Order: sequence, then structure tokens, then C-alpha cells
Amino acid sequence: MKISRSVYDNKQHSPNFTSRIAPIRDAQWVCNTINTAFPHLSPTKFKIIFEHYIQKNGAKESVPVFKSYNDIYFYIKSQLNSKHESFFEKIKQKFCTTKFQKKMNTFAVIEKYMERISMLRTENKKTMTQLDSSINMLVEHKTGNCQELAILAELVTKLNGIKNSATCLFFDGNLDINKQIPHAACVFNLDNTPVEKIINNKTIIIDPWLGKADFANNMIKHYKDSCADFLEFPPKSKVIVWPVELVMEIPNELNKYKKEYPQLVFKSKDRKFMQKVK
Repeated sequence: MKISRSVYDNKQHSPNFTSRIAPIRDAQWVCNTINTAFPHLSPTKFKIIFEHYIQKNGAKESVPVFKSYNDIYFYIKSQLNSKHESFFEKIKQKFCTTKFQKKMNTFAVIEKYMERISMLRTENKKTMTQLDSSINMLVEHKTGNCQELAILAELVTKLNGIKNSATCLFFDGNLDINKQIPHAACVFNLDNTPVEKIINNKTIIIDPWLGKADFANNMIKHYKDSCADFLEFPPKSKVIVWPVELVMEIPNELNKYKKEYPQLVFKSKDRKFMQKVK
């Protein structure tokens, strides 16, 4: 099975500290720091593995093409809730460990991981901000998807003096936004302007979920060219960027996170975070 290099090849995303300009190196540092400080499992990264397993072990009828992670989830739910088996078959499954039952057990495990993040988000929403919820999920439960990691990247950039960074949602411009599952990453402009649109060679996207950071145009090209297995961006579509600022600039709050997570603070004797080398 061929697994996309966009997520699974760590070498591809190890930063080249000698050839890339300082802001991109620092943006890559954010990705590496988050993934080191908050080791976690991201279920959406395993879409290809889940898809391969289901295609191989699906029902006798043809398995549909999975266009998104949600398609896999609904297929698994339909299989687990299937009422096509006869009464005697159901009784047999209670007492015999058949291949079919093993398959259903695996499907149940997949479903559990797919539901976990949604459940944690819903529970945390009652008592926490989205930032604290993201930290809780990554620290206490060792799980998180692109949204949680984007929020953490926004926090790290603001802890290090980037006031205009924002968690952004990315949509396929050719489709109805309400019918899409957006991707999330942290975005900011090097000229300190608010993120309203992509500015060539001034807008940087930090995507800890992919473990990659670069100028926005390069990142969007990467999304389209190399991430088709994970993101629903057809090659010729226009990508809409929607900023949603989720980390508030409150000095006391930022100081609290600096003390609690000192590893998120950029340290260099030669320059400040995102400062170009003279």
C-alpha cells in the first residue's frame, strides 16, 4: 500500500536550517516544537490506512469510494448497525470468533477513535475555551486533529510576539462551505497586517498537523498536489481562507502559558522570533 509522503515521511518535513530564510525556519520550529511538546494521535492522518483496511475487508457488495474521513465513519456505522444478518447468524457470532466478527471488532475500534475527538470537543466546550480545550485534548488525552494543532500554533506565535496570527479554516472555493469539512492551520502576514487574504511571499502558513510550514502559495500548492488523500481540494479549485482568531492577546494569560510551557518560547541569542538575519 502506498502511503502519502505528505504525512508519513518525516524526512520530507525536517527543516533545512541552512537554506531557508529565517521566518520560514522559525515557522517550521513552531511545527516541530508543538509535535515534540505534545505527542499525540491524530485519527484523520490514518484515513488511507482505514480506507485500505475497509476496501480489503468490506462487505461482499462493492465498497464505495471514500471522498472524506466522514464517508469512512458512516460506512463503518452502517456495517456495525447492519441488520442483514439472519437471526441464526447473529446467535452464531455470539459464540464463535469468525473472520467476520474480527472484522467488526476492528471496525468498532476505528469508530471509537473517530468519535473520540468529537466527544472531547463537545465535553470541553461546556467548561473551557477552545485554546484550553485543545491543550487538554493533547496533554490529557494525547489526541488532536488539525484544529487543535492550529490553535496551538496560534498560541506559540503569539507567545513569541506575532500579534496578527490567527487560526484559519481552508475551504474549496468551488463548493458550498456548509457542505465541506474544512482544514485548519495557523496563518499570519509578515508585514503585521491582519490575515484577510493570501499575500504572495508575505503570508506564512504553519501547519503542525502536516508538520510543515512555508509561504502560503507554496503551502496551498502542497495541499493540492500532495495531500489529496487527506484534504478535499481539487487541483484547480480556489482555496478560501477564513481567519478565526482563537487566542486572545491578554498579557496575563500569555504569561501563564509561558510559565506552564516554557518550551514554547523561542530562545536565541542572535535574534528575535521571525526576525530576519541581517
